[in-house]
Amino acid sequence: MSERQSMPTQFSGRIFILGFAAVIAVVAVVGFFELRRASDRRFAISIHSLPESPHPDLVALSTPILVRIDKRSAGRSSQTALAMLFDGNGRPLSELQPLTVRKLEGGKRAEDVVFPGLTTLPGQRLLAAIVLRLPAEQVAAAPSGIAAVLQSLLPGHRSLPDVFGHILTFSRGLGGHAEMAQVEVRKKL
Repeated sequence: MSERQSMPTQFSGRIFILGFAAVIAVVAVVGFFELRRASDRRFAISIHSLPESPHPDLVALSTPILVRIDKRSAGRSSQTALAMLFDGNGRPLSELQPLTVRKLEGGKRAEDVVFPGLTTLPGQRLLAAIVLRLPAEQVAAAPSGIAAVLQSLLPGHRSLPDVFGHILTFSRGLGGHAEMAQVEVRKKL
């Protein structure tokens, strides 16, 4: 009688272990693909003077400004990249501009856009670039959407982190992502 009672217990224990292992495998596979998709959306950006400055975190007045997507993600995304400049107070300094994909001399890809140099020092002497990556079908909605985002923020209470947070939320709503970089602006380097 004890053998009969232990057999169903062993059998139900095996089913439990197999079911538990299957659940763990499904969670691991779903997690892997979600993390991979999230990492594909993330990208690094940088701001540079033209010609390149020996000071990577500084930009001089009147020099053209290069906004670039860095590292391996440059030119490899199926989404369209658009950039816009802001001052340290979250005020826009430029219109939204598309980044161009090109090949460098060494064969690496680059994705960048050049903005004209600033004529006056920006608020808090900071220059920020916000780059959005959006699906191609959403690019046409970006300029009016960003204008609506900026109008929704109170001018006296606007800050650069608030502007970026709202633009990031807007871009995620369109199926994209946004990143921001900032540098200090000086009259001379």
